[in-house]
Amino acid sequence: MTSGDDLRGGGRFTITTRHDPPRVVKCGDPSALAREARALRALVGTGLAPTLVESTSGQITVLRLPGGPRALGALSSAKLRVLGTTLRQVHETRRQASGGRHVWTTPARSLRAYAHRRLLDIPAPRALRPLVDQIGGAFTVTQLKDPHPFRLLHGDLVQDNIVWAPRPVLVDWEFWRTGDPAEDLAYLFVLNDLTAAAQRAVLAGYRDPAMAARIAPWRALCALDAGIWYQREGRADLADHLVRRAQALVAPG
Repeated sequence: MTSGDDLRGGGRFTITTRHDPPRVVKCGDPSALAREARALRALVGTGLAPTLVESTSGQITVLRLPGGPRALGALSSAKLRVLGTTLRQVHETRRQASGGRHVWTTPARSLRAYAHRRLLDIPAPRALRPLVDQIGGAFTVTQLKDPHPFRLLHGDLVQDNIVWAPRPVLVDWEFWRTGDPAEDLAYLFVLNDLTAAAQRAVLAGYRDPAMAARIAPWRALCALDAGIWYQREGRADLADHLVRRAQALVAPG
């Protein structure tokens, strides 16, 4: 590391920003970084993700992007439409007849089966199991005629993982999977507390009139899943907020 480097640490990863040459080095969980490297290779040349320079066990190096994350709630409608268009481009880079998470031993072969297994994935403590059951009981999946309904998902669309360079580029791909794009968009909306107007702007850029209805059932699941994850990470304030959000989303009326 040179004297001009910027080092950020915390959690499972250490990220070092090198200025000469412009690189970002991410070190940590080898399996997570190997998954991230696979996503970056799949997206090479698209401009939708950083350019991978090198991948070794426990470390990846990418070209440093200009710009940085921005508060999504402060963006103009025009910028949010650009984000929606970008997410549609990400999702359309892969179309498959089946999909799922890397920990699944067999893939899901329908979006309904995918949603059911995502519910089973939630490591909810006993006190929250009734909420999981409630979410599952209210969950509906839109039937699609598309024989390849699964798409490439980023899986962690918090605003810090969207770098404006100057167009949006997605970083931190360790949670990517092939799944229902409605899940990705629901995660974006719920985890970033986007207003109804901001959500409409994103969907206007996404240009799929049916997507708003497809997103609705995913909101509570994404809120609860993320809330439990943040609870395990020691972020009790954010965890409690998301669990309450999940409860409100499935509350009668």
